[in-house]
Amino acid sequence: FIVLTASGVVEFYRYFGVWANSPNTAGAFTRRLAEVGSYLNSLPKETPRYVIVNDPGVLVPHKNPDGAEKLLPMPAQTVIFVTQGHPSATYLLPEEVVGARFSPGSIAIPLLRSTDISFKLRYAGFEVKVELDEFTAWTR
Repeated sequence: FIVLTASGVVEFYRYFGVWANSPNTAGAFTRRLAEVGSYLNSLPKETPRYVIVNDPGVLVPHKNPDGAEKLLPMPAQTVIFVTQGHPSATYLLPEEVVGARFSPGSIAIPLLRSTDISFKLRYAGFEVKVELDEFTAWTR
């Protein structure tokens, strides 16, 4: 009984004391990223969607809908998780924006606001569709 109780106390501390207060946990689950995912889920299924991952973090392997494999910073995982069961987005790194081919009607959302990314999106033919407190969605 003592061992069982002690293991419960230790696991409670590890979860609520260590894991919940870790800066890595806070970075992985932010409202801003969940809102991006919710917005993508609200779009019509046929809308081409792009997420520009300009939020730094530990690199994690990911496979885009076209089969391209790449390493994405960890913050993208929140958006990927929230959009499960919905049409997949194509995830781009900032340096891939200028060379990417976007269909008319595409939506692009940078994870962080950036004048550099804004310039690249305007160059690619995008304009601001929705500007919310948490993020800006661009349309082409």
